[in-house]
Amino acid sequence: MQILEEIIKNLSKEEIRNFKLFVTRTNNSNERKDIILFDSFRKTSQAINEDKIFKKLYPSTDKNPYYRLKNRLFEDVGLSLLLLNYNQNAVNFVLNNFLLAKLFIQKNKWEIAVFYLNKAEKKAREIEEPALLELIYNEYIKLSQEVLELNPKEYIDKRRQNREKLNQIQEIDDVLALVTYNIKASQTFGTGDKEIYEHLQKTVESFSNSKTVNENIQLRFKLYHAVSKILLQQHNYIALENYLQKTYKEFSTKKLFTIHNHETKLQMLTYLCNSLFRNNKINESLAYANKLKEAMSEFNKSLYEKFVFYFYNILVNNYAKTNLNKAIEILNEAKEEPAIKNHPLHIGFVYLNLAVSHFGLKEYKQSLKQVARLYMLESYSNLDIGFRFKIAVFEIMIRYDIGDTEFVLTRLAQFQNEFKSQLNQKGFEKEKNMCTFIKQLILGTQKSNKAKLKAGIKAFIETNHEQENTEIVSYSEWLGTKTASI
Repeated sequence: MQILEEIIKNLSKEEIRNFKLFVTRTNNSNERKDIILFDSFRKTSQAINEDKIFKKLYPSTDKNPYYRLKNRLFEDVGLSLLLLNYNQNAVNFVLNNFLLAKLFIQKNKWEIAVFYLNKAEKKAREIEEPALLELIYNEYIKLSQEVLELNPKEYIDKRRQNREKLNQIQEIDDVLALVTYNIKASQTFGTGDKEIYEHLQKTVESFSNSKTVNENIQLRFKLYHAVSKILLQQHNYIALENYLQKTYKEFSTKKLFTIHNHETKLQMLTYLCNSLFRNNKINESLAYANKLKEAMSEFNKSLYEKFVFYFYNILVNNYAKTNLNKAIEILNEAKEEPAIKNHPLHIGFVYLNLAVSHFGLKEYKQSLKQVARLYMLESYSNLDIGFRFKIAVFEIMIRYDIGDTEFVLTRLAQFQNEFKSQLNQKGFEKEKNMCTFIKQLILGTQKSNKAKLKAGIKAFIETNHEQENTEIVSYSEWLGTKTASI
C-alpha cells in the first residue's frame, strides 16, 4: 500500500481545503510542486504512475528531489490534519495541553508548564481517562523537583489511586481486544478462542460486585462491554436482549451517555437490534433500528460513517426474513454508501448477503455472481478460515441447484486439503455432513442406497434446527427440498 496516496484519497473536502491553506500560508504560487503532487494523488482513480509524475515535476534522472518532495508532503498533510483537529474532542484537548506543557518544560518556563498541565488534568479527570492522567501525574512529579510549590506526595497519591483504576480497566481492555478481534474475524460464524472468553468471564465476575465499578462510570461501561461480549459469544440472545434493555434504560435514565461515550451508545443499540432479531422480534428490532439511525445523527453525525454499515446490516437481517426483494433493495442502496463500499470487509458483507437473498429467490446465477465478487476481495483471505469454509459450502449448494455437479464434485475433493482441519473439528460437523450429503445426492443413482441417505438427512434435520444461527443459509431447509427427489 502507498500510504501517502491512501491518506490523500481519503481526505474530506474540508481537510483538502485546510491542507492547501496550510501549505500556501507563506507562498501562494500556482507552480508549487507539492500542490501538483498532492492533486496528482488525489485526482487519479487508478494506481498512481509515479514515473510519469516524477518526469513532469523533475525532468532529470535524479529521483532524490522527488523523494524529498514526497516526504515533505507526507509531513505537511499530517501537520494540517493535526491543526484542523487540534481541539476536536476532549482527548485531543488533553494531549495538546500536555504537549504544550512539555514544550515549556524544555524552555524551563515552569509556571507556564504547570498552567497547561492543570488544564490537561482537569479535562482528563472530567472524561475519566486514567491512561492520560498517568502521563500527567508523572510529569507533575518530575516538575516537583523544579517547582517548590508542587508537593510530590500529593501527585504520588493521585497517581497511586489512578493506577488502581487504570489496572482494572486495562485488565478488561486486554481481553476485550482479543475478543473483539475474534468476533470481527469470524463474523460469529467461526470458532474463536474459548480460553479468551473463559478469562474474560473470570475478569467480569471479579469486578461485577465491586464498589469501584459502581462509582466509576468508565468501568461501568467497560463492564457492559465485557458482559455483552460474553453473552454474544455464548449465543445467549435472550439473556443479551434482557441485559441490553435494562442497561440501555439505566444509562439513559441516569444520563450517562455523553459525547465522550457516544460510540458505546450506538454499539449498545446495534447489539440490541441484533439480539431482538435473533429472538425473532422483527418489529421491535426495526423500531430500535430507527432509534439507532436517530442516534447516528447526534453530535453532527460524528460517528455516522462508522455505524452506517451496522444500521444496514440490521435492516437486511430483518427484511431477509420477511421481504427478500426489500432486502436486496437495501443492499443495493448500502453498497453505494462511501463508508461501506470503501471498506473491504463491509462490502464483502453486502456481496454475501446479496448472494443469500438471490439464493432465497432461487436466482442462482445472480447469487453465484455475488459469491464470485466476494472471493475477488483482497480482504477475503483475512476472514476466519471457519467462516470461509461455510462460504465454500454455501457455494457448492448454489452450484448443485444450478446443476453444475462436475464442479461440485471437484470442489468437494479440494476441501480435503483446503479445509482439512475444519473437517476434523467438532464445531464443523454440520458442514462435514453437508459435504457428505451433497456428494451422495449427486452419486445416489449409482449407489442405490437411497433409503439410508434419506434417513440420514431426516435425522440431521431433526437435530439441527436449533443451531441454525451459525449457518449462512439454513442447511435443514435446503436438504428438506431434496428429499422428495431421492
